[in-house]
Amino acid sequence: MASVQIVQMSESDPDMAAAAAIPVLAFGDTDPINLLMEPEPRAPSDVRKRRAGVRLRCQLKASRSVAFKAMRGEEVVGVAMWNPPGYRFPDTFRLDDLPEDEQVREAFQGVDLDYLVEFEHALQEARDRLGIEAWRLALLAVHPDHQRKGIGDKLLDAGLRMIDSSEPRLPVVLESSPAGLKLYGRRGFEVSAAAAHVRGADEPLPVMVRY
Repeated sequence: MASVQIVQMSESDPDMAAAAAIPVLAFGDTDPINLLMEPEPRAPSDVRKRRAGVRLRCQLKASRSVAFKAMRGEEVVGVAMWNPPGYRFPDTFRLDDLPEDEQVREAFQGVDLDYLVEFEHALQEARDRLGIEAWRLALLAVHPDHQRKGIGDKLLDAGLRMIDSSEPRLPVVLESSPAGLKLYGRRGFEVSAAAAHVRGADEPLPVMVRY
């Protein structure tokens, strides 16, 4: 079996759609947050995958975020994205706010933009309570067929190496599900006093920080 390689993604990465599909595969198409973000009726899976790839490309460009993909041979098996210090989600978000690009606007069809804003702001408000400037792990997902094989660790380590080599060296924050606490704890993250109350989540999502 081919070894896993971690590769930094570009805005024109040919695997954008495959990488963007990983979170849905990892967390489940019927996950309550996914259902709120993309309510029924939904487009066919191939259309949703293509749209997700365009949205990921837009996010990388707009936020100056950094994304990594985990490759096993020619297959994308994991993805991670890091928001830079100072990044904030817009106060409002409408289709009219998007560029005059038919592909971009079509990519947001089917997404509940009001919930997207509500979700991002709930996470942002929790992080704000820490009162620090920091990088943020916005996404870490591994394909279900490749979980429990250390791929999440490899993706996490690639981002942390990038951040630790940056000047000035800043803290890193993330919002974790209960299942992720052990993984992040092994890399020096600690549970803070802040937690995000997100509609659709079974319980508040603790904010973890690594100084």
